This record gives sequence, structure tokens and C-alpha cells, in this order.
Amino acid sequence: MQARANTQGETPKKCSVLVIARSNSLRSGLQALLGSVPEVEQVYLAGTCREAQEIIRAKPIRLVILDREYPDNDLLSLIKELGNRKISLIALGDRDNSSEVDVETATYVTKGVHPEKLLTEIRKKC
Repeated sequence: MQARANTQGETPKKCSVLVIARSNSLRSGLQALLGSVPEVEQVYLAGTCREAQEIIRAKPIRLVILDREYPDNDLLSLIKELGNRKISLIALGDRDNSSEVDVETATYVTKGVHPEKLLTEIRKKC
């Protein structure tokens, strides 16, 4: 795969992104959206926090996009591991509950927002 140059003629940074969502359709949709971001080199998918932790330990993940609306017993452990590894986090939710997200650990984006807003946040984190 050849890297595309940005407007200044520089090669964009490449990063690996992990999408964690129980819904197959949400994972697939985000994977397709991430395919349009030149900075994203690889997309990994996980349906549970446990699967996500296995991927994080094996791959050089730089950004995690997490569906915040499903309960998972391993979520707190996962968020702690992300912090320890200095991995950026974007949390997706059905409503604007950004006040519930630790702003130092995550960026909160409401599901259904215009894709360009999500893409802007992804580019910032990569």
C-alpha cells in the first residue's frame, strides 16, 4: 500500500485503529469509514473488551473507537490498559453524555453525528 501525500507534500502518519462494538453493523460501518482516512493504516475489530485486550497486547494500536453503550465486565480494565499504553480513545454513545467521560482519557462523539465530525476526531488522534 502506498501512502498518500498531504497538501504540504509530506507523507501522512499511519496509525492502527481498533473498533470495539458488539454490533456487527456498527463495526462494519466504522471499518468502511476508516478506510477513507489516509492516516489509518490498519483497522482491527473486536466484539468484546476481552477480544480488544488480546489485540492491544499483540498489535501496535494507536487509537481505540469504543461503543460505550454496551455493558462489558472488562471495560474498566480495558480503559486502564489503554491509559497505561498511551492509546487514544474515542467513545461513541447514543446520547450526549460527554460529562460522564473522563476528558483526559477520551473524546466523546454521539452516534449519528455527521461522519465528518467523527473523521476530524480520528485524524486528530492519529
